[in-house]
Amino acid sequence: GSFRARHKLLVQSMALRRAGWRSCSQLARVYSKVEVSACSEAAAAENGRLPNANDRETRMQEVLIDGRVLKTPARKAMSLPTKALAMAVAAEWEWQKARHAMPFTMPMTTLVSTAIDQMPSIRERTIQELLNHLLTDTACCRHETDLKLRTKQEEVLDPIVQWMQQHLQQPVKLSHNILENGQDAGTVEAVRSVLLGLNNWELAAVDMIANATKSIIIALAVQKGRLTPMDAFNASRVEENFQMEEWGLVEGGHDLDMADIKVRIEAPSMFLKLLRYQ
Repeated sequence: GSFRARHKLLVQSMALRRAGWRSCSQLARVYSKVEVSACSEAAAAENGRLPNANDRETRMQEVLIDGRVLKTPARKAMSLPTKALAMAVAAEWEWQKARHAMPFTMPMTTLVSTAIDQMPSIRERTIQELLNHLLTDTACCRHETDLKLRTKQEEVLDPIVQWMQQHLQQPVKLSHNILENGQDAGTVEAVRSVLLGLNNWELAAVDMIANATKSIIIALAVQKGRLTPMDAFNASRVEENFQMEEWGLVEGGHDLDMADIKVRIEAPSMFLKLLRYQ
């Protein structure tokens, strides 16, 4: 249905942005059948805690390639917390061309591998790096001299900042200095508490959105359902969109950058939804 159409469009977008990259890696497709199956409790336990406590009553899922369990790059069983996510990963493998599997057209598989292979060992570092986004957060920056731009920033970003303040029960400071926007210690600790409450699956997705938008505030707003992926995209590019309205779009520059950022927001946003959908 609509998920299949959106996911296929996402994969096509990724393929388009990489179309000119001749050196990209390829995996020979030597399989014929892709399917999803409930996995054993032992395999499920290997990949850490589930998105929430209630999910422990739900069997984790695995993707089978010609009857063999799909593995991560670190050779761990790809045990997935929801059937919806397992179906999405399976679809990425099923939709590969006859001769080659293209890893860069597999955003769900990539995020799953990151959550399973990397996040357990880099979790603390990832949280600290996300907290560092508060110092230069896109959502908190306001132009000092250009009134038209500042008005646009206030229109788009102020409601997001206000939501964040209510969610944290802490003040969020705005700044004219894009290089550093200091926040109160209580605000930093409140954000840290939110991040500590995320499981490795959610943290991997939030990290990708924050890096794409240069904003932990926007990333958490997406994770909490306050912003859609397109809302997040527009919020992250208020100044760039303003400049394009003033001076026009540079083909081969702005358009490729926009396509890249959309993919890096849409993929983890969909990933988060699939984690909640059984």
